[in-house]
Amino acid sequence: MPRYEVFIPAKPGTDAQSMTVEVEAASWLLALRTGMKQIGEQGDSLASIMCENRPDGTVVVKDPGSRRMFRIKEIEAGAQEQDTDRIEAEQKRQEAESEALRNAAEVAAREREEAQKRLEESRRREQEATENARKERAEEMKREQEAEKQRQRDDAAHRAARAAMARATAEKELREKEKRAKEARSKAAVAAEGNSREISITRHDMKPAEVAAQMGESPEAVDTFSVDDVLADLFMDTMDLMTMDGTEGFQFILDLALRTIKAEAGSVILSDINSALSDLYFAAAVGRVADQLTSIRIPRGKGIVGFSVEAGCALAVSDVDKNPNFYRRVAEKTGFDTRSILCVPVQFNDRTYGAIELVNKVGSNRWSAGEVSVVVFLAQKLGEYLDRVHASVPLED
Repeated sequence: MPRYEVFIPAKPGTDAQSMTVEVEAASWLLALRTGMKQIGEQGDSLASIMCENRPDGTVVVKDPGSRRMFRIKEIEAGAQEQDTDRIEAEQKRQEAESEALRNAAEVAAREREEAQKRLEESRRREQEATENARKERAEEMKREQEAEKQRQRDDAAHRAARAAMARATAEKELREKEKRAKEARSKAAVAAEGNSREISITRHDMKPAEVAAQMGESPEAVDTFSVDDVLADLFMDTMDLMTMDGTEGFQFILDLALRTIKAEAGSVILSDINSALSDLYFAAAVGRVADQLTSIRIPRGKGIVGFSVEAGCALAVSDVDKNPNFYRRVAEKTGFDTRSILCVPVQFNDRTYGAIELVNKVGSNRWSAGEVSVVVFLAQKLGEYLDRVHASVPLED
């Protein structure tokens, strides 16, 4: 079984130490989760991660939620411990950068708090506007004929039903999210127990800023929009999703994703329960070769999308040629030059239906944390939608 060196940075804002863990595991993802468990953290808490394969074989994993960056590298058996003088010199260098990252984390926290306040104010204004509009409609109905009054009442009832459905959906989503997280942690813990074991732990007195420097964090992937404002708009846009049929709903979600994130192509990819191999097919696609994708199947577990569906994690790949999971057969069949991929699994109630995939970001190959958050939100909405209509759509867990 391969042997990995896993670098785990300390959580920003805590007195915890960064650590390097050596483990044996079936894959780098399992090595990361096992290493976190060995030092007392829950590895399955990494729900939406961004990964990058470096030329030296190192896998860099970024967690937008905690702003932490992990490094996983396969090592040869019998590798010697790091030289003491080099470690001390590295620690001194990293101590100088740690304080800067802590300060950055505090600034980010304040910005998130301000963004939340703006979102709450926007919702308050929206509620006031809704109430004013209701009063104006009531006065207008008094001046209309009886037939027009009835039509207005029917329309108002329809809007109220949609609003009630949206509220019920939001409440259910909050309950189910906690349930899924708890069960996912339990499953990941069982899987980690049976497939890997700890070899050694090296403790480093490192600070978050030093961790960012060591991981080579690039300033290229920067959001060009307010994530909170975009998510608020998308929440309102997706209220109409439950009134659509299968194909229309898939295309609707994909159009929202490409309207927000500029990419050359995108697709909704689903599991086919009618296939003996449970392979993946393109349920909706946008781009230059969209028509060719309808006849293409991806074997279960193959490619970046297959890995994302089976592992249940979001993948932001900036250079697909350096990613060992890249499934070249689709590009060979269509002649489409694939450079970067953002893939997020579509899940609901512990069931994985498939994934949303965006290809070739316009202007840069690096996907930002905000862009990952947008696709994760849309994938959650699509998963809830598929949960309601799965009886008439060929899907699989």
